[in-house]
Amino acid sequence: WTTNPQLLRVYLLLKDLTKPQLDLYLSLRLEGPGVLIRSRPDFRPAQPLTLSPGIPLMLAGPDLADYLSANALEGQGLPADFLTRGGRLPEGLYTLTVEAFEWDRDRQPVSNA
Repeated sequence: WTTNPQLLRVYLLLKDLTKPQLDLYLSLRLEGPGVLIRSRPDFRPAQPLTLSPGIPLMLAGPDLADYLSANALEGQGLPADFLTRGGRLPEGLYTLTVEAFEWDRDRQPVSNA
C-alpha cells in the first residue's frame, strides 16, 4: 500500500469556508473475516495534515506510510507478530474506513467515517 500510490488514495476536503485552515490527523480501520486492524488510539504522526478551505488534498500510499507502519497499528484476529513481520491477510472482503480528527483536540472527529 505504501509503495504503490495506485493501491490506496484518500481524499480530504475542508468544506467550512469560514475556517482559514484545519490541522488534522487520520485514524484507519480495516475489518474483514475475523480480522481487525486499526490505528492505535495514542498514535499521531510527527506532523499534522493541513487543509485549506475548498482545496482538496489527495493522499496516496507513500503519504500514508506513517499511518500504515507497525508502530501506528494494532490488530486482532492475527498472529501477534503479523504487523511487524508482514504477511498476507486471510482471503475475504475487507472494509477500510478512514476518519479525520482535529489535531489540537483530543479525539474530536471532524469527518464522517
